[in-house]
Amino acid sequence: MATFVTRSQWGARAPRNVSNNITPAQGGVVVHHVDAVKVAEPDHADCAAQVRGIQNFHMDSNGWSDIAYSHLACVHGYLFQGRGEYVRTAAQGTTQGNDDWYAVCALTGGSGSSYDTITAGLIDAIRHGINRLRVSGGAAQAITGHRDHHATACPGNLYSRVLSGEVNPGGGPLPTPGSVSASRPPSCTPA
Repeated sequence: MATFVTRSQWGARAPRNVSNNITPAQGGVVVHHVDAVKVAEPDHADCAAQVRGIQNFHMDSNGWSDIAYSHLACVHGYLFQGRGEYVRTAAQGTTQGNDDWYAVCALTGGSGSSYDTITAGLIDAIRHGINRLRVSGGAAQAITGHRDHHATACPGNLYSRVLSGEVNPGGGPLPTPGSVSASRPPSCTPA
């Protein structure tokens, strides 16, 4: 079982504001990755700083109220609390996507054969995040990739794991609503 890391444990800044205007029972959970280049930290001691860096970028550069994601998962089997349950995301790139879907971001990146190693710990942490969002946050059963909501290659090599149902805590593939855009930019920079 993945280890859960609270906001205070990873040193999160306070959000500027919190929107509870989210209807996850109408959507589910979207899986993301960080970038089109390798980003996984080899030493878990560096993962909290990576999450703080993402939060700083989202708040300071993008002007968002907080880190975009509901939770973030590292390759070492840890799940970092992002915005958490019943808080609207800023990760899907569309208003409806942010209204109806939670977001779990893997702290991985790359493309094709140059992708961070997808570890059993990472998959376990993603499953733990999805399960938390379902049980404690009212998320519907659907799991999609970011590319199902927005023109992006995100979540990279994790997308096949979404389609196969490997990231589903209950096991087995799920229907994936949404459409895949034919033209995708190479990175997963949330909008």
